[in-house]
Amino acid sequence: MLVKKLTYTMILLALTATASAQNSLLLRDYQFVKQQESWLNCDNAAGLTLYNSRNIAQAEMSLDLSRGGFTDYYQSPKVIQLDANIESFYRISKRAVVFGRMSYENFTGRNMAGSAFMHLNNHYPFDIIEDSLTNEGRKHSDTYQLTGAVGVDVWKGISLGLRADYTAANYAKYKDLRHKNKLMDLTASAGVLAPIGSYATIGANYRYHRNTESVTFGTYGKTDKVYKSFIDYGNFFGRVEQFGNSGYTDKSREMPLFDEGHGAALQLEITLGEGLSILNEFTYNHRSGYYGRKSPYTITYTNHHGDSYGYNCHIILTRPHTQHLVGISLQTEKLQNNAETYRELQNEAGSYYYEYYHDVKTADKLWMNAEIDYTLHLGICGELPSWTLNASLELFRRKQTAYIYPYQRRQELKSSTITMQATRNLQLRRGVLTISANIGYKKGSGDPYQDDTIIPPSDKQTSPDEMSAYLWREYQYLTAAQYQIGGIIKYAFIFPGTKLKTHTGLTINHRKANETYEYSNGKDNTQMAVSVGCTF
Repeated sequence: MLVKKLTYTMILLALTATASAQNSLLLRDYQFVKQQESWLNCDNAAGLTLYNSRNIAQAEMSLDLSRGGFTDYYQSPKVIQLDANIESFYRISKRAVVFGRMSYENFTGRNMAGSAFMHLNNHYPFDIIEDSLTNEGRKHSDTYQLTGAVGVDVWKGISLGLRADYTAANYAKYKDLRHKNKLMDLTASAGVLAPIGSYATIGANYRYHRNTESVTFGTYGKTDKVYKSFIDYGNFFGRVEQFGNSGYTDKSREMPLFDEGHGAALQLEITLGEGLSILNEFTYNHRSGYYGRKSPYTITYTNHHGDSYGYNCHIILTRPHTQHLVGISLQTEKLQNNAETYRELQNEAGSYYYEYYHDVKTADKLWMNAEIDYTLHLGICGELPSWTLNASLELFRRKQTAYIYPYQRRQELKSSTITMQATRNLQLRRGVLTISANIGYKKGSGDPYQDDTIIPPSDKQTSPDEMSAYLWREYQYLTAAQYQIGGIIKYAFIFPGTKLKTHTGLTINHRKANETYEYSNGKDNTQMAVSVGCTF
């Protein structure tokens, strides 16, 4: 009898422990865990040592569909995209924490022309745009991204960290005028962190960035059709060149757009009483680069340089079962692009080489962003809030001037975006049901362009070329009064026979512009995504 009682008791305890472990896993949310330490969201990998939760990882795959012509000039009105990613925080010892992330993106867009570049970063010094609306075709890209970071506490809270972010991508258009792109993007940083007493922590890190996007232009077979490209210095103001054996779209060469930068950041976190922390981060980056090939026997067409400054503030106030998070971000970047001037010469051996003279400024560009974001977590159970409420305000300003002496085109655009989101996590008998709704409104202002001259032009000078269709399409996308509405429904459960918190979800977002302009491609866009993943 005693043996039976002991056996039943052990079985009951085992079942209780299993149920408790499953409930504990269900009550973990990856994004919530990631928000608990502000240092996890900056480039200084030394801050990883402050990670104080249990090890966690999340893997997810999603299929995204997008339909609607309310897009920017380089985007597609018909998109199908497959994404897969996995990321994790893992404490390997009392002193060391590592972070890793891998992702893959498979993109296919139809009815695309516009820019020949990939636009993973929209702060380009210039652009190459197809000078026709009749050659739209299918574009495809594969993007691979890998991130690794490690932070080590070397002595009494003084920590060192290293981080590397690497991206490789291929991009191609499958209708003349065709282009094939190869992209490599690398960011590496090294940082240090040190406590100052029990109420402050200071950190600093160095950042190196290198980006190369190489483009090859071509046609399928032999054709007598003439193709032209628009070299956009800014505000769709520039010059048109014919596709051939020379120029920016030289079919005999692979043309790289190279960009390299160095930067630094300082961080100061202040702890004001129990549960309240404020992390301030100041950043600076300098970049420079060129388009073409650096060789005496090839042409470098442009060079550029710029500086960016930033301030980020993360405030966390934690109370029993409640948490407030405030994020403030201020970013500004100035960029100047110059066209090289050169002439072709021949040496004694009969080889041709290029001699360069003073370059000519073709563009001044300024971007400014300010954002404040507030998040409220309510009814926190474990590491899962019952309610999450979020509101944000984003202010954007872009000021650009393009030059082809003595002509110039100026543009200054501003926009304000307000978004709000509410998320409810319902704990059911065998899982967690998440329901989320969001709304947003955006309004911009500014003239699409202002043309004038630095000095009166002569009778022999002709006005620069322009691309009005894409000018108005981008202007609508950035400034038209528009609203967004969307929702998410997701269900998470413990997959039978495993310790995986498995989830599947559906996301739908719809954007609609209240204004349309000439050359508009539409005023609606709907995105839908189906996802499946797991947390462990």
